[in-house]
Amino acid sequence: MVATNEAGNDNTAFQFGNARPSPAAHAELGWYFNEAEEATNPSSNFASSLRGTRTTSLDETERRIEAGLAKAKIERRLGALRPKDASTLESLYTERPWPPPMVAVLGVLTGPVAELQMLRADYLGAVMRMRTGAKTVTAWLEARIAQGGAKAVAVYAREAQMACARAVRAYDRIRGKTPSVVPCADEDQG
Repeated sequence: MVATNEAGNDNTAFQFGNARPSPAAHAELGWYFNEAEEATNPSSNFASSLRGTRTTSLDETERRIEAGLAKAKIERRLGALRPKDASTLESLYTERPWPPPMVAVLGVLTGPVAELQMLRADYLGAVMRMRTGAKTVTAWLEARIAQGGAKAVAVYAREAQMACARAVRAYDRIRGKTPSVVPCADEDQG
């Protein structure tokens, strides 16, 4: 199950206390971490032949250029953030499969919780004290949730929520009130 950005441009699930990314920031970050790389790379000749298109069509070239400009602008914005905030946004917006029990308890915080340094330190401590046989942080977190539900991970969820609030505020502050730079984005994203 994918825990992040499932709702497309709907940012209502991305509420962290009194902080929520603007619709434009939400669209940019979701696109950047999940689609930008593909949008900026030319298709292979083989893939193009399967689609019945040429790899060098003018429309495709224009789309790649537009996507490249948008990607570069978002990269500059992310580069202006504290590295911890950029990393938090990456863990928040990168879509990846997570165990359903983790998503059920943590929702969009699943990625940020899994990347918390305090969680990783607690996992390593449990391994060193031989209190877990889990081979990965994710497996250990899933086992904690299975044993104690939301209470077992509440401290991590609070920490991730604060980190996400700080990161989305910082990104919105840097990007300002301009419209989204996501290629082919609706005009009402600003």
